[in-house]
Amino acid sequence: MSDISCLYVRLPNWVGDVCMSLPSLRALAASGLPLVLCARPWARDLLDGVDKLDFIPMRGKVGPDRAAVSAHRRGLGAQGRRARGLLLPDSLSSALVFRLAGVPSA
Repeated sequence: MSDISCLYVRLPNWVGDVCMSLPSLRALAASGLPLVLCARPWARDLLDGVDKLDFIPMRGKVGPDRAAVSAHRRGLGAQGRRARGLLLPDSLSSALVFRLAGVPSA
C-alpha cells in the first residue's frame, strides 16, 4: 500500500449502512492512509469522528458525482494520481462514478 497516496471511500446511501461502516472506516484510518470519504451530504456530521483528509458530498447523479471526484483528484495534483478507490456499496452507479473519474480500485 505504500505507493497509494490516499483512498477514496464511497459510502452507502442509507443511515444504518453508514453507521455499520464506521468500524471499517476507523480501521482504514488507523492504517495511516489518508481517506477521502464520498457520501451523501447528510452523512458529513455522522462522519466527523472519522480521521479523514476530506469529504466529498455525493448527490446520487453519476455526472455531477463524477465531476466532484475528478475535480478533487485534480486538486491533489500528483497525490491524486496515486489515489485508489474502495466501494462499500455494491451498486453499479458507485462503481461507474469512480471509473469515469479515473479512480482505480484499491
